[in-house]
Amino acid sequence: MTIFDLFEKYGLQNCKINPVEVFDDITFEELRTKESEYILNNPCINKQNPKPITPQEYKNRKKEYYRNVIKADPEKLKKLCVKAKQWIEKNGQGVFQCECGDTYTYKHKARHYQSIRHKTKMEKINQTI
Repeated sequence: MTIFDLFEKYGLQNCKINPVEVFDDITFEELRTKESEYILNNPCINKQNPKPITPQEYKNRKKEYYRNVIKADPEKLKKLCVKAKQWIEKNGQGVFQCECGDTYTYKHKARHYQSIRHKTKMEKINQTI
């Protein structure tokens, strides 16, 4: 649920927004940090964090999440690994053999077909036929 859902459901005139804290002399960055702390540490309808996390923070959170998953339910991690493996097999993330003789991965199929190497090899194959 977002603030807009509340406004739509109850009407703007029936909703009251109270400031949580008032600051006198604060920089914009400090204000965003403070708002981020409130969003993370309290039940809140705000969906977006005003202060994005750094890649290192993301990495640390991800590590902690998987540690907690392993502690709580070791079988869940095994299920996640099996699920990921099935997704990779289903979506063909493996290596493919091209008719020109080269190999490519699923993600780089278009790049391979547009490469000069592929085109020249295919021209040679078509000339011999």
